[in-house]
Amino acid sequence: TKMSTLRRRGNGDQGGNGAAPTDGPRKALSADKVKEEEGKVRKVLVRTISGGLFIIFFNLVIWAGHFYAVLFTFLCQIGCFRELTRIGVERAHECKLPGFIELQWFWFLTATSAVYGPWLESVKAARTIDTGGMPGWLVVLVEHQALVSLLLYSAAFVASVLSLRPPETTYLYQMRRLAFTLAALLVTHGQIAGLMAVIYKGLIWYFVPSSIVVTNDIFAYFTGVACGRRFVDRPLLTLSPNKTFEGFLGAIVWTCLFAFLFTGHVASYKWFTCPAEALTLVPHAKIDCQPHPVFAPVAPQALPGWWPPEWPVRPVQLHMIGVALFASLVGPFGGFVASGIKRAYGIKDFASFLPGHGGLMDRNDCQMLTHMFVGVYLATFLKDL
Repeated sequence: TKMSTLRRRGNGDQGGNGAAPTDGPRKALSADKVKEEEGKVRKVLVRTISGGLFIIFFNLVIWAGHFYAVLFTFLCQIGCFRELTRIGVERAHECKLPGFIELQWFWFLTATSAVYGPWLESVKAARTIDTGGMPGWLVVLVEHQALVSLLLYSAAFVASVLSLRPPETTYLYQMRRLAFTLAALLVTHGQIAGLMAVIYKGLIWYFVPSSIVVTNDIFAYFTGVACGRRFVDRPLLTLSPNKTFEGFLGAIVWTCLFAFLFTGHVASYKWFTCPAEALTLVPHAKIDCQPHPVFAPVAPQALPGWWPPEWPVRPVQLHMIGVALFASLVGPFGGFVASGIKRAYGIKDFASFLPGHGGLMDRNDCQMLTHMFVGVYLATFLKDL
């Protein structure tokens, strides 16, 4: 009996049905899993810290004022254009095309003149904003901005044709790069052509929509993690397999709630609601005005009886719900287009400028689409703003 017991124990130790052989793989598996979980935690930590620092910087920009908000937008345009035009670059062809990268940036300068010039000209002509601080050379360019833009466009157009080099494969590459350059300008300049005017009408129309887009992205992620695939067991789009119906729909509710509450708080400060009085480089310049009626609280008698009287409601809060709906329903498709570009070229992110987030284009794909909507919305429903 003792011999048979020892024999059975020996067989178990050598790989039978004993516990020892199965404990080893389990320990190895759990170690790998722990390592994987640590990697996820580290990734979330890096993403949270870099995102938090970027939000702090953005708030400092808003504190500095209208001019710095426009400057920040322009710097984002530069970054996004750089990231987009680096996609699909083939060194074998680029070495045969000296000056082609400079030509792309000349197109960028042309688009910048066509977008910023008319706004500066309208501001100077309307005299609603003091433009006394503009340098003389800029005043001359603004006064003749249509001619300047035409000359820049003509030069870029002619230079693009003259830069074509044989053979046929190089022709094809150049035309593809030129088409991609023009498409990039449509994204970086075409979508936010009216953003400067929106910013100078009041920082609230820039700050709150930007915050709405960020909030929608955050709530889509956490709602997807908590409830994803529980009701609809398939991705929202094959372009983004991690996006779920639950996350998409849940983010709509939370984003609208955030827009209503956050707008009510921001609208109580004149710094956000007053239009700019001057084109000035002075950070946080003094500003004062009689706020537009859209920012004034509604009379308590006009509110439902169940609404707490200590919670004032302003018409702008309802307008921002419209922005939130667009940012939740249409805005994410800006990100889906960006995902399509990245999948087509086999890249994970446009750049690594923001650790854990990617590049500026990764963070602004939905922003630009939403800001375009805000400009059209104000021109349609709040013309007297």
